[in-house]
Amino acid sequence: MHAIVIGGGVAGTVSAIALRRQGAEVTLFEAHPDPGGEVGSFVSLAVNGLRGLAAIDCLERVQSRGMPIARMRMWSAKGQLIADVPRGRRTTDPMRSITLMRGHLVAELRAAAEEAGVRLVTGERLVAVDPDGTARFASGLTATGDLLVGADGIRSVVRGALDPDAPTPRYAGVWVISGRSPGAVAGPSARDSSPRSVGEVGASVVPVPGDGSGRSVGEVGASVVPVGGDGSGRSVGEVGASVVPVPGVAGRSVGDFGVPVVPVAGDGSGWSVGEVGASAAPVPGVASRRAVDEVSGASPGEGTFNMTVGAHGAFVHVVPPSGGEVWWQAQVNSPNPPGERGGEWLLWLDGLFAAEPVPRRIIAATTQLHRHSVNQVLDLVRVWHDARIVLVGDAAHPVGAGQGASMAIEDGVVLGAMIGAAGTVHDGLARYEAARRERVTRVLRAADDNREAKQAGPVRRRLTEIGMSLFFERFYERATGWLYDYEPVPTLKS
Repeated sequence: MHAIVIGGGVAGTVSAIALRRQGAEVTLFEAHPDPGGEVGSFVSLAVNGLRGLAAIDCLERVQSRGMPIARMRMWSAKGQLIADVPRGRRTTDPMRSITLMRGHLVAELRAAAEEAGVRLVTGERLVAVDPDGTARFASGLTATGDLLVGADGIRSVVRGALDPDAPTPRYAGVWVISGRSPGAVAGPSARDSSPRSVGEVGASVVPVPGDGSGRSVGEVGASVVPVGGDGSGRSVGEVGASVVPVPGVAGRSVGDFGVPVVPVAGDGSGWSVGEVGASAAPVPGVASRRAVDEVSGASPGEGTFNMTVGAHGAFVHVVPPSGGEVWWQAQVNSPNPPGERGGEWLLWLDGLFAAEPVPRRIIAATTQLHRHSVNQVLDLVRVWHDARIVLVGDAAHPVGAGQGASMAIEDGVVLGAMIGAAGTVHDGLARYEAARRERVTRVLRAADDNREAKQAGPVRRRLTEIGMSLFFERFYERATGWLYDYEPVPTLKS
C-alpha cells in the first residue's frame, strides 16, 4: 500500500510513522521549504500524548528536547493561588507531561519519520484533491496513492475536498503572543530555603496572631482573627479586610491598595504576595526548611506550568526546573485580531496586563518575542473520511485545553493501527473514526468550556475563580482521569 500524507506537522508525521510501521510506503508532503526550524511557540504534551509517542518508539527522543512539568498552578489576577494540581496526568502517574518548543517537536518527529523510511517532500503546497484521491500541488506536481491522509491543519484543503459543505475556520476572539524572559523574574527559587509557606501547610494551620492559644485560623475562623497592630481587639470579621494594616507600610491598609502589594514576610526580597503567589508567603511561627516542591509533588528536576486568569485574558508562564529562561504566552481576549504593531508589542502588553503583577514583570523582562497568531475555531466536522481519504489532527477537530498536540498524536497512532488491522483501506478508516469520534467530541466540549472561562468578564471571572478552586480541590482527578488514562493501542510493530 502507498499512502500520501499532506502536512508535515505533528499529526502528519506521527501518521506517516505509524503507517510506515504497518508496512506502507509513505510519502509526506509539506508546504514549507524548511523541513524543521523554529515553528511557533512552546507546546505541552500530556501523558496520553506521550503514551502515543511510546507506541511508535519516539518518546525518549521527544522527552530529551523538552522539560518535564510536574505541577500546574492557577492564579487569580491579584496573584492569589487558586489551585495546584498535577499537570497533564493523574497524581499517581509516574510519567510527567513535557513542554517543549513546537519546532523541536516537529524536527524530532520528521527525523524519526525519515529514519523509518518515510519519503519527505518539502516546498509543495496542496491546492486540490480530485475525487479519485489524486493530490494536486501549486507547482503542478500530482501524486496518487491507495490512501491520502489530510493532516493539513485547520485551514485544510483536504477537508473541503471530502465535503464541499464542510465548515471553515473563524476567529475565536483570542489572539496569542509568546516570548522568553530570564528565569529570575518569575519569582524566587522553589528551593530558596525559606520557612514553610501558606501554600505548603494550608491556611487552616496558620496560628491566630497574638492570642497565645496555639489555635489555628482554621479552628476559630477568619472572622475572629484579631486585626494586627491596632490594639482594638477587633477582629477581621468585624472591621473588614480593608482596615487590616499592611506590614511595614505605616498607616496603609490592605484595602488601600490590594493584596498584591502586601510584602512577603521575612524574606527580605521586597517582593509582594501578589508577585510571588500566596504559596510563597511564609507562615508566621511555623519554621521549616522544606521547599515548596517537596510538598507539592515536584522534584528538583521538574518545572511548573503557571496560568494567571487576568482582566484581558490568560497569561501562561512555564518555570524551568533549575533557573534558565521562562517561557511565557499571553492569550488576549479581543473582538478583533491585533494587526501588526512593529516594536510596540511589549508596551501594549504592559498596558493589557497592568493589573497582574507577575505577568507584567515577566513581559517587561522579555528577551525574545515570537510572532503573534490568532486562535480559530471550527464547527463540528461531520465527514472525516471516504473510501480512501481521511482527516487527522486539526483538519478534523482543532482542540484547545492543552490537548491539541496530544490529540494529533493519538489520531496518527490509531490510524496506523486500524489500517494495519483491517482488510481494506475503507474498513480501516471506518474503524479509525469509530475509535476516535466519541473521545474527540468529549475533548472538544472540554475545550469550549475552557475557552469560555478564559474570556469571562470581571464578575463572571471572579465567580469562575471560586468555582475553579472548588473544582480543582474536590473533582479535578475524577473529572480528568479519563483523558490521561487513555492508551491509544498496544505498541505498534516495526
